[in-house]
Amino acid sequence: MNKKVLGVFVTLLTVSMLALSMSPANATQSTTVTWQSFSGSYLPPFTPPQSAGENTIYTANRAKTYTGDIEATGISHFRMVMHKDGVTTSATTTVAVTQLMGQSVEGTLTLKHGSIGLWRIISGTGDLANLRGQGTIYKDENTPAGAYTFSGKVHFDPNV
Repeated sequence: MNKKVLGVFVTLLTVSMLALSMSPANATQSTTVTWQSFSGSYLPPFTPPQSAGENTIYTANRAKTYTGDIEATGISHFRMVMHKDGVTTSATTTVAVTQLMGQSVEGTLTLKHGSIGLWRIISGTGDLANLRGQGTIYKDENTPAGAYTFSGKVHFDPNV
């Protein structure tokens, strides 16, 4: 009886190992990226700010340009909530990317972020359909006026 149980276990283990070896490749190794986001003019339609309790909600479209490891232009479509303490949440930017790490690419990236804090890639199209990543947004003495610096890690994930 024990030999039968051992035989079944070995068979299941072998099948499991074969299945794992045939599964899709894992995501590529993460690469550190840094770029700056420059905001352009606001675009119509213009929506007046709204209040919700002690929060102010802004809905707007704004031209964006990225320079650095990600070269892109696009429009930021966002619904930003300004909390009483000055923290912002829920901005979303979609940009048409022309270069990633010096390589020509075609596609768009949609990022979720606030003004300062964290960013993450939530979707992509074209050459960037499987690109994912996250990092921080900051402004320091090296950041040009009117810009924010994005820094973090990105990788291609074939399983998305």
